[in-house]
Amino acid sequence: MSISTPRPLKITILSCSLDPESRSRDLGREAERFLEAQGCVPQFIDLREFRLPDFDNSACYRDPAYVPLHQAVRDADGVVLAVPIYNW
Repeated sequence: MSISTPRPLKITILSCSLDPESRSRDLGREAERFLEAQGCVPQFIDLREFRLPDFDNSACYRDPAYVPLHQAVRDADGVVLAVPIYNW
């Protein structure tokens, strides 16, 4: 009986803040470094790099700009969301 080596986990990290000085983005990058050190294959995605349509709670998700985002989430073994938290 042979024992196969499991494939590394593919983890998609979504940096959701559009702020150029985002600290949540920094945390996402730190998660990327940590996951790599653990033998995972992280994919860091910065939403600032996408021209997404205005949110309308319906048709916006059919926009072609979402295709690579949907694919990255679908193909991942896990997803990390680096989201801003605002306290006013």
